[in-house]
Amino acid sequence: MDGRDRVAELARESGLGPWADQLAAVALPSARILLDDGPGELLGARLGGDPAMPSGFEWPMRNDGGALAFVGQIRLEEVARLDIVSWLPDSGMLSVFYDADDPPWSSALEDRARWRVVWFADLSDLEARRPPADLAPSCVFTPHVVRYRTEWTLPCAENNEIGRILGPCWPPDPIVEPRYAGFFELGDRLSGHPDGVTHVPTHRLFGHPDQVQNAMPADCEMLSRGLAWESSKHPDIDAELKRCGRDWRLLLQVDTDGRLGTDWGDTGVIYYWIKEADAAGRAFDRAWVILQSC
Repeated sequence: MDGRDRVAELARESGLGPWADQLAAVALPSARILLDDGPGELLGARLGGDPAMPSGFEWPMRNDGGALAFVGQIRLEEVARLDIVSWLPDSGMLSVFYDADDPPWSSALEDRARWRVVWFADLSDLEARRPPADLAPSCVFTPHVVRYRTEWTLPCAENNEIGRILGPCWPPDPIVEPRYAGFFELGDRLSGHPDGVTHVPTHRLFGHPDQVQNAMPADCEMLSRGLAWESSKHPDIDAELKRCGRDWRLLLQVDTDGRLGTDWGDTGVIYYWIKEADAAGRAFDRAWVILQSC
């Protein structure tokens, strides 16, 4: 069965029959990241641990000289075999870094120096690299080998697309509320979360984010232009930001996770975003990161 057809089937099983096809239409596939213990091979995909880098590559640093934390590395040929997106290189490795010592809220253009996404095209000269000695132990994460499971994702309940399909989720409406109960049940069915479990650390590539707060694409567009938050209050600018925000794609989501030792701004989540054209053009230095927490 096609993945989108499966979303529609699960929607009907969740009591959302009249809206099943519409919900399936806005669903996106993702690569759910599952963790196995241990660092794995030098060139293997992992979160945490030590990176593989070319011998002459300088460890990514903040503007003030502080070292960024190594978050993980992704083997792109493994991702390509999943056949989820077409806008990434189909070989090489992405290495991902973040300022875990002082997590940025990504509110200014200069924050871009507080994360890095690096593409290594040639893996033949990569070698193990220990983090700088001045990097705090809390910023060196426990290594876990990565494997993937294709998982379909939906926009969050507050998303305008979901509101158009099911009706506004706010203010409460006794006619609409059962639809959202079914919607949350559908989300649990898609993710495979056990009944009664309120939170499972969720790491993923692509798809819709498991957002904690507001939608992020228009924010990525605004902040990467160096615009202030107040810019979105102007109707014309807000409309342009939302239009251009449609070009942004979720690249990687990394959750707070006790197994890894990650804790982003009080049990938050970090989201790496990139424009599809920038990823296709190997311009990973243009990625933007947003941290959200409760």
